[in-house]
Amino acid sequence: MTHTVCRKTTAQVMRLSRDNAGIYAPYFDELAVIRVTPPGGGTPVVRNYYNYQRTCADPAGPNIALPTSSQCVVAPANAAAIDISAMFGTVCGQFTVQIEIRNGSTPTGWSTAWVVPA
Repeated sequence: MTHTVCRKTTAQVMRLSRDNAGIYAPYFDELAVIRVTPPGGGTPVVRNYYNYQRTCADPAGPNIALPTSSQCVVAPANAAAIDISAMFGTVCGQFTVQIEIRNGSTPTGWSTAWVVPA
């Protein structure tokens, strides 16, 4: 999934969320590679967010564990959205955000992810 996200001010918080309100943590089956490309292009900032497996991670970015339930599979219903503002740096404008789902066990993966400006 590729989205265009507008960041109006450097103080604007950008959240990775399972809903368009920016309240709850997303779920990825099994890992999401998030790439944020600044306005006008340039080198994207990459992060690997995972709920369970991280064997398919993109080596260009660090691995970041998301909150999980006791089964280590899904985020708890009340887990907060993830602040990813640092991926946008000190720049404002139209960013390209790519969310790529990777799953090492099956050829498909699914997600409930949104990038929400707050």
